[in-house]
Amino acid sequence: MEERALNHVLNGLPDRPITAYDVGANAGVYSLRIAAIAVPGSAIHAFEPNPTMRARLEKNIALNGFDSIQVHPCAISDGAGELDLYVPVDTNLGEASLSKPKKGATPTRVQVRKLSDFLPPDKQTPIDFIKVDVEGHEDRVLAPLLSDMPIAQLPKSVLFEVEHNKAWKSDLGKLLTNTGYELDAKFGRNAIYRLK
Repeated sequence: MEERALNHVLNGLPDRPITAYDVGANAGVYSLRIAAIAVPGSAIHAFEPNPTMRARLEKNIALNGFDSIQVHPCAISDGAGELDLYVPVDTNLGEASLSKPKKGATPTRVQVRKLSDFLPPDKQTPIDFIKVDVEGHEDRVLAPLLSDMPIAQLPKSVLFEVEHNKAWKSDLGKLLTNTGYELDAKFGRNAIYRLK
């Protein structure tokens, strides 16, 4: 399902320099695949607060020689400061979460910022794609962004994981629909919304 969702996103990207955000980048599957097809001048922002996963991400970027990906060593949420990131010890490191500690997870203090802090300074620069996979914290990434950003910069496409929606404080599907998006596709635990 993840591969189908990724291919759907890649097929929808424009043939010009793009701006994309990968929140919860993990080892970089989305960032790397987008960089592989992006035209020169593209900017891909990868956010990964987990030091172990960030090291893997940076190694993967270096191995592929991509200079269009900028790695940000912070978590994204609805405010700035520091929070505990609960990192699984013996399981999938991609399941680290700000929202819900898993049994046996180790808390790691991480810097937290709002995604709007990373928008291009030129308010006319289009945002082509945002992916959010942050284990139940998706609403706290997207809700403030949609209310903070200029209309001209609303992302053309948003992919997020819906599996942990019970941990959300707000209904992302409803929020996106009310902001002018429509459900484009659903692949297992991932939903893709496009701006109308």
